[in-house]
Amino acid sequence: MSAEAAASFAASVRWSALPLRVRDRAESALKDTLGCLLAGTRSEAFAAARRAMALDLGGSRGSSAAMRAFALAIAASAFDHDDGHYEGGGIHPGSTVLPALLAASRGDESREDLLAALVVGYEIAIRAGYLLMPQLSGGSYRCTGAASVLGAAAAVARYRGGSADTIARAIRIAAAHGPFASLQLPMVKEAIGQAASSAVTAALLAEAGFGGEGVPFLGIAPSPFDTPPFDTPQAADTFASRLGESWHILNIYAKLWPCCRAIHGALASVEAILAQQGWSGDQVERIEVEVMPGLAALDFLPPASADHAQFSFPFAIGCLLAKGVVLPEHFLPDGRSDAAILAAGRKVTLVESSDLSPLAPNRSYPAAVTIHVAGTARRLRVDDAPGSLRAPFPLDRKYRANAALSGACDTAALPGQSPAALVAALTPFLVSPDRSMS
Repeated sequence: MSAEAAASFAASVRWSALPLRVRDRAESALKDTLGCLLAGTRSEAFAAARRAMALDLGGSRGSSAAMRAFALAIAASAFDHDDGHYEGGGIHPGSTVLPALLAASRGDESREDLLAALVVGYEIAIRAGYLLMPQLSGGSYRCTGAASVLGAAAAVARYRGGSADTIARAIRIAAAHGPFASLQLPMVKEAIGQAASSAVTAALLAEAGFGGEGVPFLGIAPSPFDTPPFDTPQAADTFASRLGESWHILNIYAKLWPCCRAIHGALASVEAILAQQGWSGDQVERIEVEVMPGLAALDFLPPASADHAQFSFPFAIGCLLAKGVVLPEHFLPDGRSDAAILAAGRKVTLVESSDLSPLAPNRSYPAAVTIHVAGTARRLRVDDAPGSLRAPFPLDRKYRANAALSGACDTAALPGQSPAALVAALTPFLVSPDRSMS
């Protein structure tokens, strides 16, 4: 599948012609990502991004579409609550694609236009993530931004009415201009903000004729430079091809808890054992968590930032033991210094286990937990954490909680509104004073 084939698919997508289950999944993805974005407006990362907007073109009201996309994507991914796809390189497509679309909206698009473009973005981003995995690319692991920028660029170009040629150029510009996306903490994480920004820029450049309309993009061969993912031989394989036949958006997972997906199996194990035994968090004396090789390093305590907390097994489990829940507000400054959470987290020990299989297609990160209470030990292994294909959970409650954290009014019906209404509802977050919570 070349960039041109991806662009042809993108230009041909019509909302009414999509399979019903694809449309249903796109509706859910929009609602989930919008909720994550609303909650993320209370994060320290979004506050920093909003301050940067004030430096862009003389003020946030006049800031560029690219900078708005950056800020909205930072909000959508701030609490690590955003959706993901295992086979697609483990990327988080929604938190790049939806913010880019909203930032680039002209205001006259229909809701169906937005949803169709969202599907385009997911399908292309997930395939790019798959092709960038080290097993196929032979390179180092690239995080979300390196792949999602391609899907988001295609989505924005299609959303704004671009031809197949314009969409193809947007994809290729994004491949050249997008982030390298190495994981870094804090705030930078998987370069999701920069991916959304680069995607909008690529689409607008293509719309303006950058790259030459009708002129083929050519690499220099032989070349020491990376080959764009859609130009590799692997792009012809079954997973990466079959656009319009195989819908990868159907296989995304949602996150019940606002932390790294690798921690969710352990949280599900802890929650289940406590419920089965009727134990409270205060009764727990110690917890051993068996994790996949390489994950024992995720033991930040006390966490130095919200992002370190999101990547910390002890901190997330400490929230569950001390508070009975794991919520985005626990990852803000007051939560990160909460004595009860930190004391509970110190009961957690991580042990790498070769018995836990590496990540398999459409499977959660497996984890096994042993909890010790008054001389009794109970062990449970969970392979499918909530939000996986085999363990779905209702998204409505998550959306309501995230929307409520934003402090915005009348958010219940927001996911069903037009793009113009969505942009209008989000604009105050971009222009208001610092809203981060302590």
